[in-house]
Amino acid sequence: MIDLYLLYGPPGVGKGTIAERIPAEHCLGVGRILRARRIGLDGKLISDAYVNQLIQDEISLRKQYVVLDGYPRTLEQVDFLKALPETRLVRVYALTCPDTVLMNRLSLRQTCLCGATYHPMLKPSAQEGKCDLCGKELFRRSDDSPEIVRRRLQQFHEETEPVLARLGSLVRYVDSESNFKTSVLSVVDEILSEQGHISSCDYRRQISNPRVHD
Repeated sequence: MIDLYLLYGPPGVGKGTIAERIPAEHCLGVGRILRARRIGLDGKLISDAYVNQLIQDEISLRKQYVVLDGYPRTLEQVDFLKALPETRLVRVYALTCPDTVLMNRLSLRQTCLCGATYHPMLKPSAQEGKCDLCGKELFRRSDDSPEIVRRRLQQFHEETEPVLARLGSLVRYVDSESNFKTSVLSVVDEILSEQGHISSCDYRRQISNPRVHD
């Protein structure tokens, strides 16, 4: 039986920042996989059938537990996930933040080809325009443009918020605006503690400086 944890919220709310602190073998970032395949970069939603199959294939390769970043986003995806054999949906973390704050986070976000992400206010790189990890030039993703960000936020509110109602008592709301770092700590600490990975003290030392992701 594989335990499933869901990270839920609009783009820029911090799902990816939490996910990157989970051991890689237990984390499934749907957005990152799709971007690597050059799918959905125009801001349009991808078909449920495609994403569902992707999730099923990826979960089948994991053990013990999986933290899903950015899935499910529709009611059909929720029903599909609930019906997956040999899995147990443990908890849904619904991260919240005003759209105006999210617009600022995403429109100023800088990305590196290695996957690292920076923000001039929330997490600037040591050398302006350069990645701290590999030294490559930073750039802005095409789907972080103001026009596409607005479209993505609108799509989230109109099409995916009803998912929370379907998930019911499994949902736990987490405020990612007032104290972004504390929000990251609380979610990651809870998951890792439940799964017996590392002690809370060790984990807190490892994530003292979170990056900014979706």
